[in-house]
Amino acid sequence: MLISDMVVLDLDWQGQKLTIIKETDQLLRRFGQIDTIKLNPKGRVEVFRSVADEIWAPMLGRADFQLEDQREESPSKGEIVRLEITADDPKAILIPFGVNCTIGSAEGATLLRIGTHEESTHPGDRFQIL
Repeated sequence: MLISDMVVLDLDWQGQKLTIIKETDQLLRRFGQIDTIKLNPKGRVEVFRSVADEIWAPMLGRADFQLEDQREESPSKGEIVRLEITADDPKAILIPFGVNCTIGSAEGATLLRIGTHEESTHPGDRFQIL
């Protein structure tokens, strides 16, 4: 089962260009910050947003996502989902607010993070690269 409100988007290369969010996507108006996160081999990043959704996509390498729905009113509360996403088969994942996420990479990876604002803007936000 997927976590309620979580979305995994298939991404397609058009020649040498990979579009993450298109002008026609409803998601576009919700996001205003883009970061590139580099994970060292066996590295991980821990993310929890109390108010805002985020989109993550690997640009280089492989990333292992573990998500846990911590939202009290969610139909998938307590549900844990594990996904492996590689840059060779590009996908982006929308992680809803209130969902705890750990992203790891055995070999190292470069990830694209699209958010509405800087981490730690709201009480309860967590963002740590380990």
